[in-house]
Amino acid sequence: YESLGRDASAVVDYFTTDSTSHLVNRAQSESEVISHGSVSRLDVFKTLPEDAAFVVFDYITILDLAKCSRASRWLHERVSARLAIIESFQTSAYHRSWPDSRMLEMFHSFPSLKSLSMSKCFEFESFEYLPSVLNPHRLESMDLSRCEKLADNEFAAIVSNFPLLKFLDVSDTHVTDIAFVVCCTNLRRLVMSKCRDITDLGVASLLKRSPPSLLELVLKN
Repeated sequence: YESLGRDASAVVDYFTTDSTSHLVNRAQSESEVISHGSVSRLDVFKTLPEDAAFVVFDYITILDLAKCSRASRWLHERVSARLAIIESFQTSAYHRSWPDSRMLEMFHSFPSLKSLSMSKCFEFESFEYLPSVLNPHRLESMDLSRCEKLADNEFAAIVSNFPLLKFLDVSDTHVTDIAFVVCCTNLRRLVMSKCRDITDLGVASLLKRSPPSLLELVLKN
């Protein structure tokens, strides 16, 4: 194991060479093979030294880590500690086809998240559930630009339930003047570019209600 170092190719070789045969035999003797009809599946990670598993974790994405945490109890216990220290996450094109329930389940894996970008999540609409899966006493930055399902009620749910929020981007969404009835008390930067349903009257109302902490309001285009 010590020869693995930080070389990703060496990690792959470790899994594919005959040097793991004794580990497989031990796993089988301990009934760690799970049968599914005529197919048997071995929990490879349980046969490795624990430090070796963490080397593998260093070479997979955050998304894959979240998937690993649901694969077995053993992985959940070890991966959860790794996910707990993640403070920033940005969704990708891959996530945009996910159903809301799967997205929320993934967010729940990040209890220490301070910054979340969901830009271009066109089909996501369960914004009111974000406070229940994210830590409202940790999150400070949210990018919800081009989230086409985001409107006034969703905006209110966000700013009302994340009291430490300092940055919020809701550009190119369906937010209107009505949304400005509430405003986060610690907000420092609010981006609302291309929100075509916001009028001059709404901006005036926002400035009147805005907290002293608000330093920048972006209304381009």
